Amino acid sequence: MPYLGSPTLAEGSAQGLFDAMRVVMDLRPRTLIHGHPALTENYPVEAFPGLLAALRDLERITAAGISDGLTLAEILRLNHLPDVLRDHFAAVMPYLVTRDTFIQRVHRGRTG
Repeated sequence: MPYLGSPTLAEGSAQGLFDAMRVVMDLRPRTLIHGHPALTENYPVEAFPGLLAALRDLERITAAGISDGLTLAEILRLNHLPDVLRDHFAAVMPYLVTRDTFIQRVHRGRTG
């Protein structure tokens, strides 16, 4: 199984994360082993398609909130749950664990 190493680029931008997730999905691993057991348990590769779709939707909502002049706190308070999660149950927990930090990174990246 290939080792992709630390996703330093993915950690810096939403697009980098999306690209890294797409690479992993294209490799079609049977098991995805993260650097920590809790991540391996909570972010299985089966969750990636739904998680990727949900995070893309969240990026869109976050960008719209920024454009509308919402503060970071106001965007976080939206507690956005993308409709795509209804069809991707495995992605619900990873999405909820990721949501606030993802919003904060997108907000920081677009507002400075």
